[in-house]
Amino acid sequence: MGHSQAEKAETHQRIVQVASKRFREFGLEGISIADLVEEAGLAVRDFHKHFGFRDDLVVEALTAAVAEMEHSKLTKQPTLKKGIRTYLSEDILETSCPVAAFVSDVSRSCDTAREVYTERMERSLRQLPTSFPLPLKGTIGLKRF
Repeated sequence: MGHSQAEKAETHQRIVQVASKRFREFGLEGISIADLVEEAGLAVRDFHKHFGFRDDLVVEALTAAVAEMEHSKLTKQPTLKKGIRTYLSEDILETSCPVAAFVSDVSRSCDTAREVYTERMERSLRQLPTSFPLPLKGTIGLKRF
């Protein structure tokens, strides 16, 4: 019996969410596709019904992690100091900042994953001065971007 498009989309999203968490926890090469799809409640043979290659899942998982970051408590802090304290207090790797979690892995990943990561880094750096204005008076060695 076939599955509806809605069921297929829900299963696809479940795989992406599991991968997004586990890639942050174990690294892009630290967990197998078999383990990811098993955790999502599927058999390995089902992976290719949703993704052509492992890199396709990496890109979608990274994109999901970046989207999750947009609504994270890390991005809602009123000052740089509170933002850093919140960032450093995060001890659950599966929901940690994707920028930090993927910094080492993404350079060895596919071009599309590097593009997703680079775009997020650029956006974060552009937002930093407006999100957390640095005091200019009496501050040596710090400049606004």
